[in-house]
Amino acid sequence: MTSPEPLYREIKITKGQVVRVSPHRFDQLNSVKWCALFNPSMGKFYAYRNVWVGGGKYRSIYMHRVILGLDPGDKREADHKNLDTLDNTDENLRIATRRDNNCNRPVRKDNKVGLKGVSSNGSGWRSRITRNGYELHLGTFKTEEEAHVRYCEEAEKMHGKFARG
Repeated sequence: MTSPEPLYREIKITKGQVVRVSPHRFDQLNSVKWCALFNPSMGKFYAYRNVWVGGGKYRSIYMHRVILGLDPGDKREADHKNLDTLDNTDENLRIATRRDNNCNRPVRKDNKVGLKGVSSNGSGWRSRITRNGYELHLGTFKTEEEAHVRYCEEAEKMHGKFARG
């Protein structure tokens, strides 16, 4: 009896980091050396490598873009569904626009309430959402949970599969 194929394989990269990839991609991706790049604004690591392009220049290539087949000039982005930038399994990656990728962001660190789209307005809890650079007021509610539910409903309508509550 053979054991089932693992859900992912691990590739060790620099700085003590490990990347998860789908098993069918392991041999190809593990045949080259990958490094860990820390992005301070996101507070996360990404797997990348430098490739010689000639003329004394290198180009950084990100593993998640390689997996999705995104060439260096392609303006589309890779989105990590679960926000784990070292989970480069097929199930966790999808092609996105910058706008779509921004919709899948977690609650901001400076959010005092801890719920996306919710703020206190003195007499209750305000719910709002931004789309195409415009802020849409969704209402004022008695509790922060009610305001957040309203945000999540609207986010699902506006952002679809990229919505994150």
